[in-house]
Amino acid sequence: MGALQIAAVIILLVASVHLWIVNTKNKKLFSMVSDQIKGNQDVRRTLAMGLYSRFRKKEYDKEGNPIDEKLSEMFLREEPHDFEDFVARIYERLYGGSACVTSGSGDYGVDIEHRIGDKVVYIQVKCEKSNQPFDPIAKVHSNMVKHGADAGIVVSVSDFTENAKKYAEGINVELINGVQLVDMWIKSLQTEKEQIQLLNPENI
Repeated sequence: MGALQIAAVIILLVASVHLWIVNTKNKKLFSMVSDQIKGNQDVRRTLAMGLYSRFRKKEYDKEGNPIDEKLSEMFLREEPHDFEDFVARIYERLYGGSACVTSGSGDYGVDIEHRIGDKVVYIQVKCEKSNQPFDPIAKVHSNMVKHGADAGIVVSVSDFTENAKKYAEGINVELINGVQLVDMWIKSLQTEKEQIQLLNPENI
């Protein structure tokens, strides 16, 4: 093996070691930040509030005109239907399968249909500041029974009333509040990064 080839091998080895060190540091840093967020209830609740602000419906005055919000360009602002896509992608990254957003009208309380193999899960998402009553739970459960879905989920950026929580007991409908959604979001980001790294490690 010539000197040039030896040098090339050494460079490749050094680059590989450097890449491994950077990846390890990045993974540790992400894990540290993730652990800090998960361990801090105030941070998680603040992030849930941020999701509400990002995806909430536009407000209108008494004449029906949209109220112009003077928000910084730094803030993310999307439409409520984008929240459905946001949640669908989280469920796909965490649990696999295919999470399809239903049509905007006539969904009868089912925003996302998540298929994992033969299993079908109906999901409804709510981006509202008040705690959710039992109504969305009843709609999801009704559709589960009607169409033979295996399970149901109601996702809210806020929380659920005590009556709603009691109503959901024993009917196979899971309730995910804003803090739990934040935890799932963070976990899904780590999962996505790991998947990308497996497919194309040199870009991480």
